Amino acid sequence: MNPGVEVPVLFYPQDVKVRAMEKAATAKAHFETYYNDLLQDGPSPRSARLDGMRSVLDSSPMVLPEDRKELETAFFQQETHHLRQSRVLKWESLRAANRLVDNGQGPCVKNYSTLKNLGKGSFGVVRLVREKGDGDLQSGQRRQKNVYAMKVIRKTDMIRSSQEGHLRAERDFLIASETSEWIVQLISSFQDATNLYLVMEYMPGGDFLGLLIRENILEEHVARHYVAEMVVCVEEAHRLGFIHRDVKPDNFLIDAHGHLKISDFGLAFDGRWQHDTAYYLWQRDDLMRNLGIAVEGDATDQKEDTKTSKAHKRHQDRIPLVGSLLDWRATRNRTYAKSVVGTSHIGIILYECLYGCTPFLAEGGRHDTKKKILAHDASTFEFPRDIPGVSYECQHLILQLLQNQECRLSSPKYRSQDPLAPQHYVFAEDDAIDIKNHPWFQYLDWNHLHRMTPGFVPHLHASDDTRYFDEDEPVSDWSETVESEEPVISPHKMKRLLRREGFCSRSIGSFMGYIATPFDTTRLRQIDQRIEGKAHFSEEDKHVLKYLVRKFGCKERKGARDILLRDPTTRRDVMNVRKQKAFVDYTWKRAPAPPCLPVAAVDDDGVCYHEEMTETYQQERHAYEAYAAQGTYWELDGQYEIGGGPYAMVNTMYWQGQQQYEQRLDRPYFWDGQYR
Repeated sequence: MNPGVEVPVLFYPQDVKVRAMEKAATAKAHFETYYNDLLQDGPSPRSARLDGMRSVLDSSPMVLPEDRKELETAFFQQETHHLRQSRVLKWESLRAANRLVDNGQGPCVKNYSTLKNLGKGSFGVVRLVREKGDGDLQSGQRRQKNVYAMKVIRKTDMIRSSQEGHLRAERDFLIASETSEWIVQLISSFQDATNLYLVMEYMPGGDFLGLLIRENILEEHVARHYVAEMVVCVEEAHRLGFIHRDVKPDNFLIDAHGHLKISDFGLAFDGRWQHDTAYYLWQRDDLMRNLGIAVEGDATDQKEDTKTSKAHKRHQDRIPLVGSLLDWRATRNRTYAKSVVGTSHIGIILYECLYGCTPFLAEGGRHDTKKKILAHDASTFEFPRDIPGVSYECQHLILQLLQNQECRLSSPKYRSQDPLAPQHYVFAEDDAIDIKNHPWFQYLDWNHLHRMTPGFVPHLHASDDTRYFDEDEPVSDWSETVESEEPVISPHKMKRLLRREGFCSRSIGSFMGYIATPFDTTRLRQIDQRIEGKAHFSEEDKHVLKYLVRKFGCKERKGARDILLRDPTTRRDVMNVRKQKAFVDYTWKRAPAPPCLPVAAVDDDGVCYHEEMTETYQQERHAYEAYAAQGTYWELDGQYEIGGGPYAMVNTMYWQGQQQYEQRLDRPYFWDGQYR
């Protein structure tokens, strides 16, 4: 290059710079996340599985050296096959995502067949699916493993609402809980051109809300068991470093044996920078400034300084424009939980189990309910007097859970923290110790909850039985409809549609008022009541109006949070790039369990044991369960008391049988689905 010679400046069109900026931001986020996970302390997942298998082999005196070598060889072959399957799934997932148009060749269509829609929510739809390729197997247990619940999440809606961080947090938490028995297990995750997919274990008992609706109220001893399992579920999430932030009855699912597992971590939080929405906004804002990209937004942004624009500006001011990204990561999330987040919700659920309604229910709707919550005072709180029989200990626990944050039952480790001192952790281990020590749980064995028989056990005819998911109204498969960014139906077209249906101008005017604003569940119920109150409508007319309200009344959507997705000149290109590139590392596949010990058998409950112990173990187990069902024993200070009278012999046998059962269950060749 000769000195003094001007270098020509290349000017790129705005759309080219925008696409380049989006791809660069996605690449930076991907590599920073990848290497952050790669450089974390601790063994890799594969090494952890190998160490777990070797520890079991070391503690088992019945494994010969040649058997050990054979098991380790089988483990490495299994891991190699799993690695190949994971690579194929990632390749198929990325290829399907880059097509932009779903041609039916993605991993979802190729690997799974849809049996039924189980439900829908703001994220999308949940389907019951069966894995393809194993239809010739005759084992009923194997067929049950091949039936899953698939959560389908539409990319467009999530990108418009800037949910990339939340989606990553949900997936990462499900991966971290791979060995937990209190959290719904993730089987695999992948994507295609339009959707993200989470394939999880199927919980055929439905959700806990469905159980409450069927039973209305539960007996206190039944509610005690379920609430105890909820406490353990929330505590397990905290042990893994996450706050659920959406604890409610419909997020506790019931498995085939009647036990609860917590699900739906779409709002979960763990304080990590890669799960913070602001991190992704910061990446794009920084590149926009460096590339000189300026966008004006939509007509509302250009016309006046709207609330959305103010919020976006405040967000930009809050994010540091100087300093390294590492400094921002180190100082960004310095918050912590002073009490068990979610325990107040468990108190509300316990109240609902016993009294049939929530403690803050107000007839005036959600607004009055919110005011009632804000005005709550535990010292003046009263329980309904028309439902007697609830013990004092239970009511005391509810009051202790419905307290302000600084007074609520949690853990002494939280109460001992100085709010002004630097925080080195977000959660404390065993942070539900105060709840577990409450007198209402005095005689509950927390270590054996999963072995107890719950108050409700689903009656299932097959592994794909969906009777506990049946709803009054059919679930529409929204994924077969048009994209959500399509414009809503215009008022003129809506009136023309109603005229074709034979409605008069007065009825049309009333209907247009119904769908003028978005509605919640309470307002939808009020609209149905108004339609039912129209005496001049036939039953068919009422049915048509209710259908149209549900179809078109919720179509009014909030504007996109990102100004790039609001600007008409950039929103299509930005949306296409993000749908292709924003979730490149979303794909994951669960590794199979390590090879089993030789000469193993399985009892009725799926517990593995050695064949030599088959007869003795089964006799002791059945005797243990038979004596436990008779209820002829009691606990006092953790010791089994042997009573006199006709049940003295039974109590003695039960006590001895329980000890023998627990001793055999602790042997190294016993495990419940996982290596002990």
